Amino acid sequence: MVGGESSSVGIVFYDTEKKNENAVFCRFSGEERVLKTGRKDELLDEMRKLDEPFTAEENDPTLKILALELLFFIALVALVWVFVGGFFPVFGAFVFSAASYFPVFVLISAIRSLYPDKENLEQFKRFHGAEHIAVELYSDNPKIPNPEKFATASPFHKECGTVYFSSAIILSAVFGIFFGLIPKIGFPAFLGIFLGTAVLLFLNLLNPLNPLMLFQHYTVSKPSEKEIVLAFEGIQLLSELI
Repeated sequence: MVGGESSSVGIVFYDTEKKNENAVFCRFSGEERVLKTGRKDELLDEMRKLDEPFTAEENDPTLKILALELLFFIALVALVWVFVGGFFPVFGAFVFSAASYFPVFVLISAIRSLYPDKENLEQFKRFHGAEHIAVELYSDNPKIPNPEKFATASPFHKECGTVYFSSAIILSAVFGIFFGLIPKIGFPAFLGIFLGTAVLLFLNLLNPLNPLMLFQHYTVSKPSEKEIVLAFEGIQLLSELI
């Protein structure tokens, strides 16, 4: 199995069965493709250091903005539940708000604060898409298909973190909403709905056409030809090391 991590400067592919061995860092130096092999941790450190000049500064106001959004979100949901009446509905609203907002907080924070410059953000999204394509095609066929197959493949991947985040959001929403309805529907019904939703979301993770992959539009773009060639050469080199 192989995995990958992207930035605005390149991609690190690695062998998931070995913690730090068999990794490849592929990037551009001008228009020249550069591929370097080594330990996963060392190559990731190198990629992150090269990426630092393009990431947000520490005084970025993202956290303050997100905190205000969280307060607004909690107030809005709680206001709706107040009309339902009773302690449990209001308490459930707060549980729902806090639990479901956390993965949103992580995702939005990463997108907003990572690359303040739009050009660097778009470059990251293209590298991310190229990473998805390479990992998916390698998983299907370790012999590595030709670059033409890379060019026609989808950059969206069902095992991307955004899919897990969105699944957590839905599960948290179901928990909060139906927790508030326990006095009306009873605890057994609440437990059945919650566990049933969890099972369906888990099965949906195995779905190659998972609709939650739509969330990846925030973090993934179709790579250009040069990024496709770079990812192809990187995953090909990694396959020779494994």
